[in-house]
Amino acid sequence: MQRTLQDVAPTDRVLRRPKHKFRLNAQPYAITPFMLAPVLPGETFTGMFVEAREVSQPVKSSIIGWSSEWFYFYVRIRDLDDSDTLDDLFTEPAASLSGLHEAADAKYYHRANSINYTRRALKRVTETYFRDEGEAWNVATIDGYPAAQVKDQGWMDTLIDNTVMPAGVGNPAVDPTTPGALDRMMDAYEYLRSMSLMDMEFEDYLRTFGVVVPKEVNRRPQLLHSWREFQYPSNTVEPTTGVPSAALSWVHKSAYKGKPMMFKEPGFILGVHVLRPKLYFGRQYGALSHHLDQGLSWLPAIMRDSPETSLREFSGGAGGNGPLSNGTVGPTNGYWVDMRDLFLYGDQFTNAALTDSNFVALPSAALGSKYASQADVDGMFVGVTAATRNVQSDGFTNLSIKGMQRDNTPTFNVEGL
Repeated sequence: MQRTLQDVAPTDRVLRRPKHKFRLNAQPYAITPFMLAPVLPGETFTGMFVEAREVSQPVKSSIIGWSSEWFYFYVRIRDLDDSDTLDDLFTEPAASLSGLHEAADAKYYHRANSINYTRRALKRVTETYFRDEGEAWNVATIDGYPAAQVKDQGWMDTLIDNTVMPAGVGNPAVDPTTPGALDRMMDAYEYLRSMSLMDMEFEDYLRTFGVVVPKEVNRRPQLLHSWREFQYPSNTVEPTTGVPSAALSWVHKSAYKGKPMMFKEPGFILGVHVLRPKLYFGRQYGALSHHLDQGLSWLPAIMRDSPETSLREFSGGAGGNGPLSNGTVGPTNGYWVDMRDLFLYGDQFTNAALTDSNFVALPSAALGSKYASQADVDGMFVGVTAATRNVQSDGFTNLSIKGMQRDNTPTFNVEGL
């Protein structure tokens, strides 16, 4: 029996409630997509409800907790790379976008001869929310996905190799004549985003939905909803061997409680998941507090208007005089630290062996401290294969979106069924 769409009269706006299921294998710090839901201009996002179950493979540390983070972003078509070409979808009925087709990629649930919208949306989300200004979206990767930064804000944020200091700059502890140069070096990033100017034909398309948008767009995906849950490992037993170990388990439930939001342009709701185990820096060999042995490092009130005086220089190499050298290894070059950050953000302390599973090999010899390596991540798990070094999750997202779309397929009563 053939089914056809029937003519329908114009209707008022109605709710559509798409359900997006997901089943993931994820590694720590991998920015892992789990949902891609298309949305239309003029529709209104009114809510969502999420349930998920998450269980890790056995992990080495039975005491160190992990954070499970979930994000939902509204990514417009014009946020994506090649947006000028993608615009043709809406203005040129015969447009061919075969030039944007990509090879199959199971990481993104993508088949060949189609547009990998998930990867494209994840690229823009990563550039906007998970990268510092000027960093490439794939500057670091875990399990084939872009990597999230490993650390909370801390004193290592301002580590600066002394070979890249402005010419002529000396140690402010003994040379207070350089505040201008140091101030320029320590200026915060402005985080400016470029604006795109689009053709009139695309705005004409949006007006057919009753939506008027400015020609200029900031190409910045919008965060819709997020939550974070912290969990400690619990004891478990490997059923095939009877060997005790530790693993993590979460049960997630979350509902959107914000205001309704209108989608002014076609695009997608992208779901992104990040696991962030609590980590320690394995190449920090002492407390920074022990180096408060200069008067300016104690931030005298009289120097409050000269923030550059809190900078402190340490020598590099195995025999360096700072907390990143231990007599055997150390950073390649000397480095500068803003001692004020120690007061603002804190430090780590340990008397445990640096071979413990959640010690990462950071900072690197070049003072990199943002991203864990694949080896660091793999070392958190008991298993030695890819299948035993991940966290499995299963769940769904129910969306509530008000618009003009409804199911117009007629139903039939078939005798005997």
